[in-house]
Amino acid sequence: MLGNRPAQGDDQVPAHRAGTVINVTDARPDSVGQLAELYLGNILFALERTAVVLDEEARHDDAAFYRGIARALAEARGQALRTAK
Repeated sequence: MLGNRPAQGDDQVPAHRAGTVINVTDARPDSVGQLAELYLGNILFALERTAVVLDEEARHDDAAFYRGIARALAEARGQALRTAK
């Protein structure tokens, strides 16, 4: 991917844990926040995978740092959902 445009043949990505493919040109968000919201599940999964590996390497403080980021993102999303109701 170059800049904001996908490279040739790079316009489809796997959807989170679904095994399906989505066309990113159809769902391209306008801001970092919208992008993060769209892929929040993927981001949380990647942060936890990172934390697990760090724990396995006995880097517990680093793992806690990444879990803290994930917790903050999840709490912010929950707050946004509660506010929207």
